[in-house]
Amino acid sequence: MEKDLGATKVEEKLFEIAAKNQVPIYGGFELTPYCNLACKMCYVKETAPGLPVLGAKEWLDLGRQAAEMGTLIMQLTGGEPMLHPEFRTIYAGLKALGLVLTMNTNATLIDEAMADFLAANMPRRVNVTLYGPSREVYAQLCGHGEAFDRTIRAIELMLERRIPVKINLTPTTINFPYWDEMLAICRRYGLVAEMTPYLFEPLRKTCPGRQQYRLDAQNTAIAVEKCDRYRYNEEQMKAYAVLAHRGLPHFEESRRTTELMPLSCRAATSSFWLCWDGRMNACVNMTQPRADVRTLGFVGAWERVKAYGKTIRMPAKCATCSLRMLCMPCAAVCLHENGTFEQVPQIMCDATEAYARNLAKTVNLTEKKETEETR
Repeated sequence: MEKDLGATKVEEKLFEIAAKNQVPIYGGFELTPYCNLACKMCYVKETAPGLPVLGAKEWLDLGRQAAEMGTLIMQLTGGEPMLHPEFRTIYAGLKALGLVLTMNTNATLIDEAMADFLAANMPRRVNVTLYGPSREVYAQLCGHGEAFDRTIRAIELMLERRIPVKINLTPTTINFPYWDEMLAICRRYGLVAEMTPYLFEPLRKTCPGRQQYRLDAQNTAIAVEKCDRYRYNEEQMKAYAVLAHRGLPHFEESRRTTELMPLSCRAATSSFWLCWDGRMNACVNMTQPRADVRTLGFVGAWERVKAYGKTIRMPAKCATCSLRMLCMPCAAVCLHENGTFEQVPQIMCDATEAYARNLAKTVNLTEKKETEETR
């Protein structure tokens, strides 16, 4: 329902201005494809040794070039970013450039010393992925049961040092039965939680598919609703329920258009994604245009990303959909699901409709009458 739970109103305004001027205000540095976990649904991790991962000198030079182009917010990720042998040098160097840093991590490498380092170089936010509520679920999904204990301890270490922490949740067939328990952990520590409803297949690796771990539309809707009920208060959920009740009768009709529309997100207009091998893409979940910053420079790579973004056409039915307020149209999901940007990802349409029907059931008769009278 929201673009970014971690963004302030000031940041949202900056993104708006940056998009108008095509300034890459936000970027992602994928420091390494390596990870110490073996999550069954991972779409990035590589295991081959000796891959040409960029070193600290290269990352910091790219960070300087990005800052000169207007980049303000930088997300560090991987793989597991802290597995990069020069992680601290990269992190501190980017911080010294004046960049606002966020980080995606499984948190298992955050011990007392790393927590102290982060506290001394305070990030905007650390996004910790929580894969389950117990050692047993971690063992089944990630291959390492003890990783659960290390993750919880890392959260506690960061909170003790007042480091901002947000929880990322990815529902799978393995952890979905424990969804309430996972949200209970978030509640116990008073943490914001955000969910990724779509499970991508491998993007930058060659390995077996991951579709067997993807929830169907009905269960995706249930997971989204539980997460939203955790995130929003009763009045907010009531308002969304009324909107769902209003939108459902027009769902099919509102999506009949066959027209296309330009890219509707920040990708290639105010944000970029730089992979561990030095190739720039429009976003983390797109594998194009793979503009090589080592040969084109940051400016040249950004120009190619912008040009690629202008060629993308998404289904306009996403914009006209009567249930759009419950869905986040995503070009990468369209591409990944269908092999083209121009078709809707049906599983997400089905999940959104299922979610809307679940919400609409909570609108009482008085509210339904008021809703119908305001049409």
